[in-house]
Parts: sequence; C-alpha cells; structure tokens
Amino acid sequence: MNKHLRILLPLILLLTLIIGTSTPAGAATIRTAEVSVSMLNVRTGPGTSHTRIATVTVGTILPVLAEQSGWVQILLPDTRTGWVSGKYVTIKDQQPTQTAQVTTSTLNVRTGPGISFSRISTVTAGTILPLLQKEGDWLQIRLASGQIGWIHSTYALLSTISVPSQPQQEGAVNVSVLNVRTGPGITFSRVTTVSENTKLIILQTQDDWLQVRLPSGQNGWVFRQYVTLAQQSAPAPSPIPEPIVSDPSEDPVPQPVLQRYATVTVSALNVRTGPTTNFESFTSLPQGAIVNVLDEQGGWLQVRLHDGRTGWLAGWLVTVSSRTGYSPSPVAGKTIVIDPGHGGANPGAVGLNGLRESEVNLAVSLHAAALLRQAGATVILTRDSDQALSLAGRVAIAEAANADVFVSIHANAHPSDIIGGTETYYYQYKTNSSESKQLAAGLQAELVAALGLRDIGVKHGNFHVVRETTMPAALVELAFLSNATEEAMMHTETFRQTAAEAIFRGLETYFREDAGTGSTVFI
Repeated sequence: MNKHLRILLPLILLLTLIIGTSTPAGAATIRTAEVSVSMLNVRTGPGTSHTRIATVTVGTILPVLAEQSGWVQILLPDTRTGWVSGKYVTIKDQQPTQTAQVTTSTLNVRTGPGISFSRISTVTAGTILPLLQKEGDWLQIRLASGQIGWIHSTYALLSTISVPSQPQQEGAVNVSVLNVRTGPGITFSRVTTVSENTKLIILQTQDDWLQVRLPSGQNGWVFRQYVTLAQQSAPAPSPIPEPIVSDPSEDPVPQPVLQRYATVTVSALNVRTGPTTNFESFTSLPQGAIVNVLDEQGGWLQVRLHDGRTGWLAGWLVTVSSRTGYSPSPVAGKTIVIDPGHGGANPGAVGLNGLRESEVNLAVSLHAAALLRQAGATVILTRDSDQALSLAGRVAIAEAANADVFVSIHANAHPSDIIGGTETYYYQYKTNSSESKQLAAGLQAELVAALGLRDIGVKHGNFHVVRETTMPAALVELAFLSNATEEAMMHTETFRQTAAEAIFRGLETYFREDAGTGSTVFI
C-alpha cells in the first residue's frame, strides 16, 4: 500500500467527527489536501506570521478542516492541527469508511479501553461517531470537540460508509435563520446557524431532515422544510399539515415519550458497574434520590446518574415510576445571570493574532443562555452586545433579578505564550462560599472534560463580581488568548458551542446535587 495512503486512512477516520458528529452510512466525501511542493511548512494559524510547528513533504495527503484567506487548516498524522498555504496543495475528495452509532440512552466515553479508565464525556442514543480502531470489546472514536475516546461495543452499531449512488443536490435556505445540528433531530446539539439564501450541498435525507455541507466545509443536519432544493422552482407543497413552529429558526417540537424513574428506598444504595454484586461499586445514592432508568436485567436496573455516568443498582431496593414527557432539567425554573466579561471600549485581553476577549466571552455566553432557556431557566445576560458595563452595574443586575446563581465568563492571558489551560474562580469569604465553590467545581470539571485543556483548577479569586454578589457565584477562564493554539481554538464556532454546553452541564450538576447522606450502604 502506498505510504501516503496508509497515513491517510486512519486520518480520514479521525476527521469524520471534526467535520460533524453525525456521519451515517451513505454520507458524503470529506476533503483532503495533497502537498505539491518538496517541503511545506505547517503553521499554527493562517499566515506566515504564525509559528511553524511542522513540515510535510510532496505527495503527503492530509484531511482538510477549514479554509481561510488562501490558507488551509489540516490534520497532521500525530493528530495536531495546523495551517498550510493553499497555493502549494491540491484539494481533493476522499471517502470515510466506518462509523459507530450509539444504541443506549447515555454512553460513557473513556480515556482508554476499559471501565477502569476515567470518563471524559458522554454521548446519547443516535449519535454517530467515526470509528478509529477496535481493541477487544472497545471501540476508539473521536468526539466533536476533537477528543479521542473509547466506548463499549455492546452499545454501538457499526456501519460501513458507501459512496453515494446519485449526484449531490444543492439547496438554499429559505428562512432568515436556520439551525444546523449534529444529527437528524432537535435532540442533537446545534453546531451553528445559517442565514437565508445560504447555498448548501445535500448529502442525504433522513425522514424530515437533510444532512448538508455548509460553505465552510462543515457537515450538519437541517430541517427539510426550510431548504429549497435547486431543481425546485418553489417549495414543494406538503400533503399533510406543516408542523407548527414558533420561530422559523427553530425546529419542530418533539412528541413526548414514556420515561421511567427509580427512587431509592434505603438509607444508601451502591451503584455498580454491572448487574450483580460481583461488579465494583463506584458510588452510592442516598435515600430519596431519583434517577432515570435506562434498562433492566435480572432484577437489576441500569440508571443514568446526575453527573451523566451510567451504572446498575438493585431493583428491589427502589420504587420505579413512569410518566409521559421529558425529564425536566434541574435548571428549569431557576434564575441564572450570565455575565460576558468586558465589552465596548474594554476588550479585555487581546490574543496574539488580534482576537478580543470580549468577543469570545459574548459568543459563549449567548450560546449558554440559549441552552439554558431551552431547558426552562430564566436567563439574564448582563450584556447581549459589544457594550461597556461597569463591574458594579453587573452586580446590580444580578441583585435586582434575585438570581439563584451568577456566572461570569472570561478568557485568560499570561506573559508567557506557552501557558494554557482552564481555571474557575469563586470568592471564599462569602456566607455562601461553599455553594460558590461547588458551583465553580462543577463548571471546571465539565469545561476541562469538554475542551481537553490543562486543568488549572478551582481557586479563590478576589474579583468584584463574585465578591459583591450575594448569590453563589463563579468566574470561568476558558482558555488563554496569549497561547496561539488556544487563541486559534477560541476563533472557532466549535469551541464556543462546546464551552457553552459544558457550562450548561456544570449548572445542571450544581442544581441537581443530591441532599442527605446515609450511614448504611446496601448491596
């Protein structure tokens, strides 16, 4: 086999989820760049002013992640990303090969092939992941955040991707703003939005959804009703009534489903890695704790814990109930103030390549606010545009709202350009400092797991907005603008959406912490 092809095949698998989480059988090709000069520099950003991190030789074929101003972002064989000049590469299409579709409600993603490895994330039923390799009963996959992880093969359905048998169609967005999602349904996360008249390449159809390629090269799913296909002179008439949608930028409302819940009836109950007492206990639940039931086997129940992990508990030590509808998020009914740091004439830190902290803070905050509102929370933004606002004014907004929590979002900077990572602050001398620390810890844990950056930790910080607010408060520092690699990440929509989702999960963790402890542990 040609040496370049041997390098390319695993990289194609790696790339599939960077382009889009959902890439089922029949998906379209991905783009590659073949080096056309004897030696080509790979840089940290799209320009010769950026640091050189590697060189590649003539004939090397690399997956394409993005294009910008004549430069091409590629994926190196060691999984690093970088930029090369578009003048010296030939862009081609290649076909991905195999995917794994999640078949259980929630599935842990671990750092290695076994339950002894730590959990880095979870994925939900229907999520389709590019398959990198197999080891025993475990599958190595790549997440949308770019992280590589392992899932158990019992809970995944493998599919081989084939070349589309028909030419690709084109379409155009026919509403003002349209959500693009990682899969064919509103339960999949939103990766971006596209505006009216945006041209899309149609990759495949699934029920009322279209998988499309955006002008940026990214793949995603959109609701079919809001795309006019190229061969249509007008939107096709519908033989049935159109779904009622409150806003054309939103997707149709899903139908309710039957869900089962288990309530612990003993003072403390072990949660195990499998459905017998022979399996290891990794945590316990106090009396009264309520968890979602996923499966049942031999009197044991598989449940989803509040931190997203799954495990098994003895079914005879709980009461099981069910109801129709969606399990309410723990943020539902809460009043949450999101504070995008800086703004207006105060841009905050400015990156090596000019990215302003105030822009990053606002983008992540707007994404987080949307997720929280969808989950039923009342969200108040201290600013929703690039405007100046005093520290005292931010505190006054939170106090006037009688908020349950206050979260301030920032990006970091350091004199050394090699320093990077994520950290979260709270003020330890408030009457509710323990709650503030708990809030900060939940946010930090989710951000580190999602972004994959260095865990700097949870710290005391004497910042005005966390010191003067009376409700539990935390201030997150997402990443370092002074670090070229992290600045490049913060430029991307993927980073901003991923960070927002992590903040959302951190707030869910904070609001659903179980109260009470038990002295006796059963099973």
